[in-house]
Amino acid sequence: MIFCRPKISAKLLSNSRKTSHTVAISPKIDIYDLHHIHFHLYYSNRRYAKERNMPTTYGHKIGLDTKLNEVLRWCVDLGIREVTMFMFSKANFKRSPEEVAYLFQIFSDKLQRFLDASDTINDGLRFQILGVWPLIPPNLQHLIANAVIKTKDNSKITFNIGFAHSARHLIHDGVKRVAEGLHRKEIKQSDVDEYLVENAMQLYPHHNVDVLVRTSETRLSDFVLWECNEGQLCFNETLWPQYSYWNLLEAVMLYQKRDFSSSWQVCQNAMIEEKRKRQNVNTSKQEEKRKEKFLQGLRKQVWDVLYKAEQIPVQ
Repeated sequence: MIFCRPKISAKLLSNSRKTSHTVAISPKIDIYDLHHIHFHLYYSNRRYAKERNMPTTYGHKIGLDTKLNEVLRWCVDLGIREVTMFMFSKANFKRSPEEVAYLFQIFSDKLQRFLDASDTINDGLRFQILGVWPLIPPNLQHLIANAVIKTKDNSKITFNIGFAHSARHLIHDGVKRVAEGLHRKEIKQSDVDEYLVENAMQLYPHHNVDVLVRTSETRLSDFVLWECNEGQLCFNETLWPQYSYWNLLEAVMLYQKRDFSSSWQVCQNAMIEEKRKRQNVNTSKQEEKRKEKFLQGLRKQVWDVLYKAEQIPVQ
């Protein structure tokens, strides 16, 4: 994990036309194998509002509505296949009731607009929620379930929203499901590996986070702890509502500067290990079949919850 902040090259600046932070441009840059980028976009909104002598709700409106749309579009233009945005953590329930209610309302309104925009769904975006489901109000569960179900077959870009989320809770739930599977003898101890735990944690397992962008602060705040084990950390002093396209290019270039020789060696070691495991073909196939049957059962449980929530009448 590298914490330096390289400057955007003069060549890139000279070859691209000038733009304000509210206009998306697409200079020809190679993102290499950058697949998944994660943004923390909640904590600096209040600071942004305070600096302008505006109510907290003003900062949340700019940061969680307008800026979110802009950044998501920039990522699509760059060809990034997976975007995760951390909007609201489990710990944020400690905020004032008024602020929590407003954040829930913003998210509900945004989801409703998303569902009403057929062009967005047709654009290939697949939606996923990362959160502690029982903590989410029924009306919001209904909207979330609608978004997940309607976009489940899309594949252009996966858009993960962290809402009422805790990475430690997510890991705990995944390990608990695996332990219950062992107790019911649905899987064997030899079946337990990173793949099994990761798939037990969520409906659509993430590609590991390649770049994590955090504005105004330098901490992870109990999010993507599993997926960010080798992620590039990009801490930026810019407040989230002021985050620009150039800030995004800076994060991409930080990722480009990495030494990929270690990653190459990891891939080679993984290939060697996979070859060793396949020496006993019969055992491998039996284990694979058992694990996939177990995971299919877990996924069915999740889909059952989503389909049930979809039927909840909106009040």
